[in-house]
This record gives sequence, C-alpha cells and structure tokens, in this order.
Amino acid sequence: MGYMGLSKSFKKARCCLALVLMLVMAAAFAGCSLGARTPKPDTNYYTLEYETGLFEGRDAIPVVLRLARFTSSPEISTTRIIYKDAPFAAKEYFYHRWRAKPDELVGYFLARDMDASGLFGAALYGDAYAAPTHALEGRVDAFYESSISDPWQAVLKISVVLTVEKEPNPAKQVVFQRTYAQTQIAELKTPKSVAEAMSRAMSTVSTKIIEDVYEALK
Repeated sequence: MGYMGLSKSFKKARCCLALVLMLVMAAAFAGCSLGARTPKPDTNYYTLEYETGLFEGRDAIPVVLRLARFTSSPEISTTRIIYKDAPFAAKEYFYHRWRAKPDELVGYFLARDMDASGLFGAALYGDAYAAPTHALEGRVDAFYESSISDPWQAVLKISVVLTVEKEPNPAKQVVFQRTYAQTQIAELKTPKSVAEAMSRAMSTVSTKIIEDVYEALK
C-alpha cells in the first residue's frame, strides 16, 4: 500500500473515531439531562387567622348549640385553593393549599367564635355528647379567589339553617334559614394575600351569624 493509501486510511479512521466520540458525548449529555431533574417546588399551606368579634353588653342565653359538620359545594370540596380568572372557569393551584377543606375550616372557626362570644350556654361542634337545645347546619357555597378583575378578591358565601332540637312539629323546627356573602380585596396578587382576605371575610360573616342566632333565640 502506497503513501496515498495510508493517508486515506488514516483520515477514514480519524473520521470514524471523531464520530464515535460525538456519539458518546451526546449519550452522556442525554443521560445527564435525564438525571438532572428540576427540584419539586414546596407546597404552601394556608389557614384562616383572625380574632373573634367582641359582643359586649349582652347577657348570655341558656341554650346549647350544636354545630353540625358543614358541607361544601362540589367545586370547592378540596384543599387546593380554587381560583377563577374567567367567567364559568374554575381552576386550582397545585402547590398552594388550605390546611383543611373549606367546610372544615368554616365549621371549626364558626364554632370557635360562638363559644368565645360568651352569648350562649355552650356551642358544640361535630359529634357532641351534651344534649343540645338547638342546631345550626351549614353549607359553604363559595370559598375561592377571584382574579377576573383587578384587584384580586376572596369570595365567601355560607348558607345556614337554625333549628330546634327534639321539636315534634316539623313546621316549628326551623327558626331561620339564611345566606351570608362577603367579598374582601386582596392587597397583593398572591395566594397568601387571598388567605388574609378570606380571613377578614370569615370574621365578618361569623360575627353576623352569631348576632342573628342570638337575636333569634334570646
């Protein structure tokens, strides 16, 4: 084999080696890309936080209230924070959640506020062992962030029914049935700010429900 033949063979071998190296580097790069996964974002949990309203200058009435566990509409029956950014649309955050479902949060805080108000003999939540004189049942119809317009808002809507326990006449069992709605502006466009606004909304609605129950039963 002459010099020209050796030269061509050497060039061909060098090209093959370069191709092999390129393939190895491409495979290694692909492996690194698959192995280097993007870190999963932390999930943020929120709850309601507010002080119970003041009810001074009123005498307590001798009734024992049982707050049945609340229910909620299907679209908000989740711990994920629901938001609406367009009409007829309901979406949810994946990494921003309530600590409990809206019906659990609303039921607990309303029972807490009723007990702390000092207006009733007792306010029991859930499966109570004491014999209640009246019962308050409720449903959370709205508990979401509205970002359709600026600024964002926290939207809360609760329907309640106050009844007399052990009343044999069905026509006399229901004391009243009412719906309470409240909207509060979020100071910032963040889920945390929405949670703060929802807390203010819950404080206002809770105070109104307690006042109405007191006036109906005193």
